Amino acid sequence: MAVLPNCPGLEVTIQVDGKPLQEYDGPARPPTDQSIHFVSKYVEGMPDVKFTLKYGANKSYKHTAHSLYTKVLVNGLNLGPIPFLKTKSLPASYACNGAYSIDNMGNKLCSPIKFGKLKLSRDHLSASSEPERAVQMKNLGIIQVTFHRGLILGPLPAKKWTPKALLEDISERDMKTLGSLKGEPLSLRCQVSQESESVGASRIRGFTPIDHKAKPFATFQFHYRTKEDLQLLEVIERSPSPVPLEERDPATLSHAELLQLLETQKKQNELLKLTKGVKREPDESTADPSRILTKSIFEDDDCAVTEVRPVKRQKHAPNASDEVIAIDED
Repeated sequence: MAVLPNCPGLEVTIQVDGKPLQEYDGPARPPTDQSIHFVSKYVEGMPDVKFTLKYGANKSYKHTAHSLYTKVLVNGLNLGPIPFLKTKSLPASYACNGAYSIDNMGNKLCSPIKFGKLKLSRDHLSASSEPERAVQMKNLGIIQVTFHRGLILGPLPAKKWTPKALLEDISERDMKTLGSLKGEPLSLRCQVSQESESVGASRIRGFTPIDHKAKPFATFQFHYRTKEDLQLLEVIERSPSPVPLEERDPATLSHAELLQLLETQKKQNELLKLTKGVKREPDESTADPSRILTKSIFEDDDCAVTEVRPVKRQKHAPNASDEVIAIDED
């Protein structure tokens, strides 16, 4: 779990099926929003997997004089109105299950959010001509939760609100606006479902921040990447290269691996039969297939593993019928 050393008590996790994703330390990054308290982590995402953001404060949180207003940003875009955290009754936590919107009747709707594959397009408009797209490009691959201290005001009339569409693809010209992410591997994106469900009537209230220039009191930043991306960044270790079956101890092979090894040996034997009669040098590495002895060491119903031994030719002394040529080495 991401922790703020100088501000204990605040908690944010990205969860899949109710379980927090493993968090990893990565390259050090400065705060993107001049937050007072800041922490950055990497998480592994998988395409077509839905996720939830769970955030809150426990009893270790000491700044209880003011309530907390929270923003959830994906690629720099706000996912919608999120409930306040009332710090006078801790612990308190909420779950952001997707992107939120408000319809004409004042109903609050939630559309699930999930990871997806990032596409590369050659003919898309440049981000510089689309301000919202430019914001996403500068924050691509980042999920950010910010906490703001302040005072909760009275209720406000509900207005229709729809979150901005998240990027589906990027172009070659977009790559120029990646900022600090330029050069990092990124093959994952976030996408919002077209389907939504009602989560009750919206209750909008005013909020007055107390921190200077309304900057966040605390920011939790998560860089979502695939496992392969994290390995390229050396955030997690790369998988070791598999040891060939023929070099492993037979006692450690599974039944399926034994059958695979037998099939490989069978193909090698068939290849030897096809090359029978071809004249080769009589050394062990290129032994003539016509002069090879095989000894069966393991058999089953399908094929047999054999031990291959080249036959050495017998040397003989020259006789009268042999032509002998003498060569001087002067």
